[in-house]
Amino acid sequence: GINAEYMGNQLNTHRTMLASPEDFNQEFLNTLDETISETILRDVREICYKMRIVLIPIRSNDAPKELRKWDLWGPIIFCLLLSTFLSILSKESEKSFGLIFMLVWAGSVIVTLNTRFLGGSASIFQSVSVLGYCVFPLVIPTIIFVFYEPPTAIKGAIVGGAFIWSCASSLAFMGDIVPEHRRTLGAYPVILFYIFIAWIIFLA
Repeated sequence: GINAEYMGNQLNTHRTMLASPEDFNQEFLNTLDETISETILRDVREICYKMRIVLIPIRSNDAPKELRKWDLWGPIIFCLLLSTFLSILSKESEKSFGLIFMLVWAGSVIVTLNTRFLGGSASIFQSVSVLGYCVFPLVIPTIIFVFYEPPTAIKGAIVGGAFIWSCASSLAFMGDIVPEHRRTLGAYPVILFYIFIAWIIFLA
């Protein structure tokens, strides 16, 4: 009846957002016989591969498929690195670490919810995954500034370049999951999100 058809459509929608049923079942079966070391190596290879796809703002045929295969390991690692190095640069390291970590993840969730309200086709975890991976360019300046404090002009150029890189990488993918007539509304909070992080790095 109508209820059965509705439930079937909902199930198909959720499957499409995560991955195709064949890919999901095959991936699940392949991981059952893995050792812990094999699982760790597989996750590391997946993170490196996704970094190469997400951080190079060039569209490819594999991008939409890889976007559906979200993971949070990369975003967690980059967020921890950013929080750690910014806390080293700050006078109140303990407060800075918790505040920065919270702001990065809260900002990611807010940007993701905005994308969903605009009719985005990706799930919350998929969007958070992309935004988290694209934080990596902003991690690079924090590492540089820990060991070398450049003049203000050079510091601004480095942070500005990292900001543009993060925005270009994220918007290249966010543009594919937001309806075309709403892409400007979807891009605005993403840019603000990375501006806020870049400004914190510049002031550190």
